[in-house]
Amino acid sequence: MWKLKYSLIKEFLEKKLTHSEVLVLLCIAHWQNESGWVRGVRKNEVCSITGISSQSFYNAVTGLEQKGILRKEKRNRNDIDLKILDNDFRNKNFSEGYLSLAHAIFKNSEFMRMKSREILLLLDILKNCIAGKKAFLIGSRIFFEKYRKLLGVNERTIRGYLRAIKKFFSVKLHQDIYSFLPIPSKVYGEKAETISPGEASVYRKHVASSICIRTKIRKYKSKDLEDIMGLLSQYRGHAPEEKLEEALANAVKKSLEIINKIYKRKSQWKYKLNSKLIHKLLREELKIQTC
Repeated sequence: MWKLKYSLIKEFLEKKLTHSEVLVLLCIAHWQNESGWVRGVRKNEVCSITGISSQSFYNAVTGLEQKGILRKEKRNRNDIDLKILDNDFRNKNFSEGYLSLAHAIFKNSEFMRMKSREILLLLDILKNCIAGKKAFLIGSRIFFEKYRKLLGVNERTIRGYLRAIKKFFSVKLHQDIYSFLPIPSKVYGEKAETISPGEASVYRKHVASSICIRTKIRKYKSKDLEDIMGLLSQYRGHAPEEKLEEALANAVKKSLEIINKIYKRKSQWKYKLNSKLIHKLLREELKIQTC
């Protein structure tokens, strides 16, 4: 679910998220389910993608939790579960509007190196461009008054931010009216129809690999992981994403218990994926009768 509600973008500005907080949030949002939960968030993976340090990751999670953006749950010693608050799309109501994270800008290294307030300003301008279907027009006086309050900086600083976002936007001032128009190749990148399948695939791969790590399955063939990912797709209509994730995790755990029932000690267990057995157990978890 590569989406962030428009209301959240305003909240990010008001609460003045730090650089690491913004990057962590944008990173994990690519793995969230429809209710906003991201299961099995691993520090090393987030740090590798965002380029931040381990301490910055911990500080960001703590900061986002204190600011009421995230809720954290610790269920496993190797990772954490994070919920992006007020980003629930289970009712399929998109009328409020949302910012799609499928756009190329969110993988751009220049974007990720921008200062925190530059990123926050960019996100709000992009939101307004998308909401207006094309360009964002705003009076210069209104523009500076609005963002002075939201960002807590002076006009001179905001002018510096404008120079930074010109890497991604065409910014023009005419008759005291600012116009912001995204540079398509820098902001949008690929066409939406070529990105949509990737959104589902990234989510399912994260869920499947997180389940494997939590159940100590460290080595597996890519085909086996793809089979597990396929189950999330095959049974998505039988249960909400969150319940399906839980059912699949239970099925994998039970499969290991069955595979290793001949061993008296857990130290002798073999940790491997048996997709056929997991499929059977998942159907039992979902209470689907086998014909």
